[in-house]
Amino acid sequence: MRDNWLFNTMRVGYHISGQELIIIDNVKVDEPGKWSGLNPQGTGQPTGPQTNENRGVDFSGFNVRVEGNDLDVHSHRLYLAGQSSPFIGSAVDGEGILNQAHTTTIVRGAYVNNNYVRGYIGIYKTGDSEDIEVIGNRIRSGSFTRRNIYENIYVVADVNNAPHRYLRNVLIADNVLTTQDDVTVQGTGGVDNVVVRDHSVGNNFRFTPGVTSVNNAFAVTTPFNAPGVFQPRPRVLPAASVSDGALVAEGGSVLLSAEVIHPLAIDRVEFWSNGQLLGTVTEAPFTLELADLEAGERHHVFTRAVDMNGLWNWGMQAFAFRVVSQAGGLTYAEWSLTRFANPENPESAPGADGSGRGYANLLEFALGLDILGGDPRAGLPVLDDTGALRFTRRPGAAVRILVESSETLEASDWSSLATLEAGAPEWSGSAGILETVAGDVVEVAVAAPGAPSPGKRFLRLRVELP
Repeated sequence: MRDNWLFNTMRVGYHISGQELIIIDNVKVDEPGKWSGLNPQGTGQPTGPQTNENRGVDFSGFNVRVEGNDLDVHSHRLYLAGQSSPFIGSAVDGEGILNQAHTTTIVRGAYVNNNYVRGYIGIYKTGDSEDIEVIGNRIRSGSFTRRNIYENIYVVADVNNAPHRYLRNVLIADNVLTTQDDVTVQGTGGVDNVVVRDHSVGNNFRFTPGVTSVNNAFAVTTPFNAPGVFQPRPRVLPAASVSDGALVAEGGSVLLSAEVIHPLAIDRVEFWSNGQLLGTVTEAPFTLELADLEAGERHHVFTRAVDMNGLWNWGMQAFAFRVVSQAGGLTYAEWSLTRFANPENPESAPGADGSGRGYANLLEFALGLDILGGDPRAGLPVLDDTGALRFTRRPGAAVRILVESSETLEASDWSSLATLEAGAPEWSGSAGILETVAGDVVEVAVAAPGAPSPGKRFLRLRVELP
């Protein structure tokens, strides 16, 4: 959804829901000073605080980017006819950008960057929420109040006012807030939560345990209508052999690189993880190697570019990885911690479909479907023209993989053709096995004996935890 211009004075301007969405460079214009003497249904006068759903962008889904939009949102002033003091307050709305999920809905990947907003940015009434960025926005708020405190940025995992849920990988940085309002980040804690460097004229930053506040700046001299103070925006890129979200073996290394717009203007690029400076690079190519990694390390790496005048900007993307022990192979429990903010969430169970793509978490783990480029279904088992069963597997995964055959599909008729035990160096069984290393996964071809004549043979792949 891009390059639209809209004038509306009630309800939502842009509403979009789905996966892998981009909402970019849209404009919404509203009417300042608007008022209403009706309830939201239009059937009578207001009876008290109400919402007229005045919103700029309302979005939901996984991996959604909201960038470069110019959104003007105003709340109605509410009046009662025939009263000596007819004004009864303002409508309870005014969200510039909103993800307001309900019941057990989770947020996984919400990137709200470089927008110009009159209204506040809110991601709340959600369940477990992870991978959230609110970076480089210019926010003029004051239209929304909660507990008599006006909010500019409100990221709260509260599931319709239930006890707070997990937050993970939350980065709020470089936002220009032009009123003395609040930034609120609340959740039960989770892991890898970082809030870094906000420009604000206020001093009300509220966090809960598990959220780290680093270098928050409580004053800004940048005029609200000024262009961005710094244009180059670096972007973290992983080395070719490592993908975002990877599990890296202890003792190994990861090569990070930053792609920079206008590199000649750069004095240095800084690499940060979890609020700590990892290293500084002063000339292109901007690469940094992390070596001798220790098991248990968790990194959420982002970059900061600094120009010759000392002006800086955070990168628009981040790169995450976790270091695991090589002893005994990678367990499902270790892997699930990299995929789900709350290990007790039912969506993290081996038989659940946490990715929403139609296959179980255990299959995604065993076959390495989460680290395949392009269409991850390419790793699912298929028969090729020669009758071989082909699939991928994650090297070192602590699972048992079995290829079985049957002539009748009866439950008692299935027999094993090939088995790879957890931690075993080789397959066992009567089938011919061909394995080829392909990046982060191993491609497997199981050549089963031919079907009896006359007759058929059915093959299946089964994955079990040891």
